[in-house]
Parts: sequence; C-alpha cells; structure tokens
Amino acid sequence: MSDASTPRLAGFIATTLAGALALSFPTGLGFAVVFAVTYGVGAWAFANRWDLWRSGNRWSGVLGGLVTFAALSGVQPLDIDPSIRFPVGLLVIGLGFASAGVAAEYVFRAVETGQITAPTAPACSDSDGQ
Repeated sequence: MSDASTPRLAGFIATTLAGALALSFPTGLGFAVVFAVTYGVGAWAFANRWDLWRSGNRWSGVLGGLVTFAALSGVQPLDIDPSIRFPVGLLVIGLGFASAGVAAEYVFRAVETGQITAPTAPACSDSDGQ
C-alpha cells in the first residue's frame, strides 16, 4: 500500500466504524452522518501527518487532555437527555481531534506551497523547542 493511500484508508475505515457505532445511538441519522464524517476527517488528517503526532511532544498531550476534559467536564453536566450525553461527548472528542488534524494539515500545506514561512523557535528562555 502506498503512503498516499494510507490516510484515505484510515479515513474510510474510521468513517465506516464511527457511522456504524453512531447508528446505535438514540440520536438519529443526521447525528450519525456528522459523527462519521468528523471521525473520518480526523483519522485522515492524523494519518496524513502521522510523523507530527507520533513525535510525542507536549502539545499533542495537551490536545488529548484538553479535548477529553471538555468532553467529560463540559458535556456531562449539561441539562440534556441522559441517553445522548455520551454520544455528544464522543462527538466533542472527535471534533477536537479532527479540528487539530485539519489545522496541522492546513499549516503544513501553506508552508509547502510558500503561502507562509515556517515559524522559528521562540527566543524565550523557558522554551524547550516543543
């Protein structure tokens, strides 16, 4: 399998699995479509720039913690039907990761095409370059 087809395959598999899972939720077809597309786009974006995400820098950890915190602490206390709190929390997690992946893809492509220049490391003494 070529490197170009791996992200597409990841996106397809994630869309299919997320759609099948979302159909089991009591939220309806519209929610299932949004849920599936969100996870599919996120999987494609992460697989496309996997070297960035597997680098293990602290910002990928902050992303994971912040998105999970938002889903657990921000969605669960809402006054919504308890049967849809969990699906909405999973949607928040998927949307957070898809947004981060798409943003990373946007920056990589803008740098590659010369629309913007690559950022330089900050001159702060407390920066470790990550």
